[in-house]
Amino acid sequence: MDSPYYTWLLAELAEKHHVPGAQLALYVDGTPSYAETGLERADNGPPVSRHSSFAFGSVTKAFTATVALQLVRDGDIDLDTPIAAYIPELGGGPDDIGGVVTLRTLLSHTSGLQAEFDPGGAAVGSVRRYVHACRDLRLLFPPGAAFSYSNAGFVLAGHLIELMAGAGWWDTVESLLLLPLGIEPAFTADPRVRPGGRPTATGHTLHPVRQRVVPIDSLAQVCDAPAGGLAGSAADLLKFGLAQIGAVPELTGVLDAAGMSMMRDQVPGAYPYGLAAGWGLGLSRFQGRGEMWFGHDGTADGSTCHLRFQPERRVVLAVTTNATTGLRLWDGVLRNLREAGLDIGSYSAPVIPAAGPPVDTSACVGDYCNGDMRYTVRCGADGGLQLVDDVTLSLRVGADLVFTATSPATDEPPSAGRFVRDPATGRIDLMEINGRAARRCAGNVEVQGV
Repeated sequence: MDSPYYTWLLAELAEKHHVPGAQLALYVDGTPSYAETGLERADNGPPVSRHSSFAFGSVTKAFTATVALQLVRDGDIDLDTPIAAYIPELGGGPDDIGGVVTLRTLLSHTSGLQAEFDPGGAAVGSVRRYVHACRDLRLLFPPGAAFSYSNAGFVLAGHLIELMAGAGWWDTVESLLLLPLGIEPAFTADPRVRPGGRPTATGHTLHPVRQRVVPIDSLAQVCDAPAGGLAGSAADLLKFGLAQIGAVPELTGVLDAAGMSMMRDQVPGAYPYGLAAGWGLGLSRFQGRGEMWFGHDGTADGSTCHLRFQPERRVVLAVTTNATTGLRLWDGVLRNLREAGLDIGSYSAPVIPAAGPPVDTSACVGDYCNGDMRYTVRCGADGGLQLVDDVTLSLRVGADLVFTATSPATDEPPSAGRFVRDPATGRIDLMEINGRAARRCAGNVEVQGV
């Protein structure tokens, strides 16, 4: 299949799912193919080109992890030394974050840190101030014991990079990774004054009633940059993927074989239910047909971004969009490639039969906390369970307490999760959804079960 086919496919999927603009880059059998469609901003934006920049969202984490492992390779950071050795402000005692969290647990989301942290005030404008505000955070579980996706953890990793490199995260990522890969730097939030920077496509959401896409203002904050502040094109992501599979000899020096292996190898305990099959140091693991694929997914202020690669098959796929409904477009790309014989690894929500035996879900009702984030599970008017976060989701729960969560107001794919019993008490004290763990709360106090 050549580039015209992918251009047609991308245009068809974008129109079907109300996506204003999208890019695709695919490398198979030594040949790259590119496709673009639509506008950078609905109605009046410039046409999407191969060079157009889209927010990478959490795919940024794969870049941050690569730079961190470059510093590990050079002997500047040790993966298993508590981070208080580098950031003494976080405390070095057994009850301090700095005394128990390591770079390995940060990059694999096994640190026990909460998913999000809003320090407020001046701290949002500085990675360093953000990190110092983390000292009093409580861990969800002992580091290394389990998986819970954490943006806060990657901000900490970004500050470690700053300290060891002697420069800001932005300058370090540019000099050690982006420029060697031939990627023109672009960021969604950048504290440096740089006139004429590379603009980023506007994100959009789909109005549930009018079925029209609506632009979304970017809410990107400087302090979150190491977790989600990069932007670029699908072609840029392809360059990163080519370096990861060793397809371009001059790019193999970006990270040595040992570092690339650590990014892909399964970390003990890093099993993100509802997100991927497993996790390495900075990369997700996705099960394909007979082999494991690697990459990352990201969403950010009305944009979506996806990267997959398979080193043995020497295949790389990248897709960027500027709409929340880009998740549906991504599913369509995967489905069409699968029908054409290219089965790209991905995560699919479990299928829970609508007519299965009744499940007693009364013990699931309650509040679950992940830092300041609170999920409320309640009984809906129809007798089924609902999950209330920023929006109300309908839950379909299976016999093993696995569930899917869907929003009747959006066209986004269902989220996957499960309720987990404490093996000692049999009590449901944990909920996992989209790779994030939340413990049952008692009033306003989070119950620490580990």
